[in-house]
Amino acid sequence: RVWIGIGQPQPAWRISAFLDGEHLGSWQTGMLGVPVFEADLTRLGPGSHRLRVVRNINWGLEITELVIEGAGTMGLYYADIPETFEPNEPYRVRGFSLGENELNLRLKDALSEQILYDVNILPGPADVQIPPSALQSCAIGAFSAQPTDGGRPVSEKDLVRAFRREEYEGKTVQMVIITPDKSVFRYRRSSILACAQACSRRNVNWVALYHTDVTPENLTYLLRRPTVRYVYWCGDGNSHIGRTPEQDEKDIGGTARTNLSCWKRIERTWLPDTWESSRAFSWTRQTSSNCEVLPDSWDERGFDLWTIGMHNTVSKWIVFIDCCRSAVSEVDGVPDMARSFGIGESGNKNQVYIGWRAKIASTLSGSREVLSPRNHIKYAAKINPGITLFWEKMGEGCTIFNALQATTEYEDVSGGERALAIWGFNLKMDLFVSEDDDYRCDTLQVWGDGVNNVLGNSN
Repeated sequence: RVWIGIGQPQPAWRISAFLDGEHLGSWQTGMLGVPVFEADLTRLGPGSHRLRVVRNINWGLEITELVIEGAGTMGLYYADIPETFEPNEPYRVRGFSLGENELNLRLKDALSEQILYDVNILPGPADVQIPPSALQSCAIGAFSAQPTDGGRPVSEKDLVRAFRREEYEGKTVQMVIITPDKSVFRYRRSSILACAQACSRRNVNWVALYHTDVTPENLTYLLRRPTVRYVYWCGDGNSHIGRTPEQDEKDIGGTARTNLSCWKRIERTWLPDTWESSRAFSWTRQTSSNCEVLPDSWDERGFDLWTIGMHNTVSKWIVFIDCCRSAVSEVDGVPDMARSFGIGESGNKNQVYIGWRAKIASTLSGSREVLSPRNHIKYAAKINPGITLFWEKMGEGCTIFNALQATTEYEDVSGGERALAIWGFNLKMDLFVSEDDDYRCDTLQVWGDGVNNVLGNSN
C-alpha cells in the first residue's frame, strides 16, 4: 500500500485520481483540504504504476501524471482481497504469488488475536476460500500474506463484517461504531479496536458500520433504536461546509454546520449498484426551514441526522464524534451535532457529547499539526494513543471523567505530548472552567453532565 496526498497548486472544485486507468476516487474540495488516500498495489502487478490526477477547474480540466515504483517482485499480486466479509458466505482471496518461496496466508480476529485460518500457498496462482464457520464469531479481522521463511508481511489488510440488517432483527444493540473512511480506519485502528474491546469487556452489544455500510438507511435503522446508548463515530468531519482548501486551513469562511462523511447507494438499472461519497449534517432545511441555506445543494442531497428523531429522545448517553471540528459549531452554547443526538434538547443531564474543537490528523499522511483555537500543537500523532487509552480505561470500568483524566497523566515525553495534543498547552482537562478562562484551550471538548457515566452502566 502507498499513501498519496494531492495538493492544489490551482484552485479546483473537484479532484479525481486514477491508478493505471482505474478510478480510485473523486473529492469535492469544498469539503476537504488536501485529499489523502491509499492505493493498494497488491491488486496490480509488480513494477511501476502510473497515477493520473484530474482537476476540474473553472476553465476546464488539468491533468497531471506521476509514476509510482512498485515494492519489488515478492508478494501477492493481481490480488482480490475483500475488505468486508459476508456473515454466511466464504471469504475468498485470489491472486498470484511471485517469488520462489511459499506464502503463508493468515486470518486473525483483530480483537482477540486468535488465528481463525492459516494456510501456505505455492508460487503461482492462488484461490483460497475461507469457510463461513471460521468467521462466525468475528466482527473485525486482519488478513496477512507473509513468506514462510520469516520475512516481513508483503500484504496486510483489515476486514470488517458486512452489516446486514436481517442479522440484527430481534437482537439488542447498545453501541454503534461508525467508520466510513478506510484511510481513517487504518490510521485510527488502535482507537477503534480499543472501543470494540471495551464494549466486549463491559458486556455491551456492539455493531460496526464500515465504509459504504455507513448509509442513511443503516444509520437510521440503528440509531433510531432506543437500546442504542453509545455511539463512536471515527472519520472525516468538519464544522463548516463550502470552504475552499485555503479557507479550511485558516478556519475561515463557509457555512457553519457540523458534517461527517457517509455514503449514498446509487441504484443502476443495467450496471451493478455503486456508492457515492456524501455528508451527514446535524440538520438541514429538510427539517429546519429557518436554518441557513447550505451551499452546493447540500440541503437536498445531504443526510439530515435530525430526520432520525434522536433529538426528541434521551436515549443516547455517550456520543463520541471523533472527527475534525465536531464540537465547533454551536447553537445556544450546545454543539449542533450534540443536539441532533438528543443531547441538550430534552434537559437530561446524564448525557455526554465528546468532540474536537480542532482539525486533527486522521490519516498517516495527514497534517502533523492540530490546529488549536489558541495555538498550534505539533503532536497530532499522539492523539491516537490518547484516545486508545481512553477506551481501554472505559473497558476497565472507569467513569468518563477518570478515563479522560488518565490521558493527562504522564511520566515521559511521549505521555506529555499526548496530553498536549488532546488538552492544549496547559496539559489539563478544563471541563468545568468557564469560557472566559482557559476552557477553549482544550482541543477535545466534553459537553454534558454525565461525566460519571460508566460504559454499560449508565442510568
